[in-house]
Amino acid sequence: MDEPCITIALLATGDAEDAMRTALQDIEKSSPPETVGHWYCKETNLQQEFHTKMKSYPADHRYCVDSTFLRNDADVVDVLRQAFTELPTRESLVLWNTMVPRSRRPLPDMALSLQSDHYFAMYGVCEPDGDYEACEVWVRRNMLEIGQHEVGAYLGEANPQVRDSRIWSAEARARLLDIRRARDPRGRFSSFLKPRPTEIRPEVRSRSSICTAW
Repeated sequence: MDEPCITIALLATGDAEDAMRTALQDIEKSSPPETVGHWYCKETNLQQEFHTKMKSYPADHRYCVDSTFLRNDADVVDVLRQAFTELPTRESLVLWNTMVPRSRRPLPDMALSLQSDHYFAMYGVCEPDGDYEACEVWVRRNMLEIGQHEVGAYLGEANPQVRDSRIWSAEARARLLDIRRARDPRGRFSSFLKPRPTEIRPEVRSRSSICTAW
């Protein structure tokens, strides 16, 4: 395909085929007409799913990536429309995942302390000698707009040195800062996050060339 396509992939797992078929039935009823390809209750396995994923994210390519957790009340279609319809290269792609019901449950005591109903990621992808600058511009320009509707980002697919975004909850960040102050009071260890002035001790703030606060 030479034009952008939207792939809707829904996976049901379990031991009872009838239960899995029922879980997908309502969605099947709402499928759009005239699709390029379509299947319902097609049997698969993890190996096939991994193979499909590998084809979507080719090796030996350059990637520019960013991500966001959108607010639960965001108009997802309107916010993401441009990102979905204007891709810089044939290999580039975007991803939206619903996080429900996981996002409605309390998080355990862990580093991943941000969540919402909507996870979105952008992947500007090109050949090693391709137009990487176009991929960067596409990701940065779109995320400047999309980021206005976010609660934070997933660090594994983000670059805080390029776009400052929350990656922890306020409570988790405060705990991390307390640990940093206790373990590294002189700010000797650098970090990838830009400091927030109220979170830096005055004596460390004067040595900003040495320390960047968590």
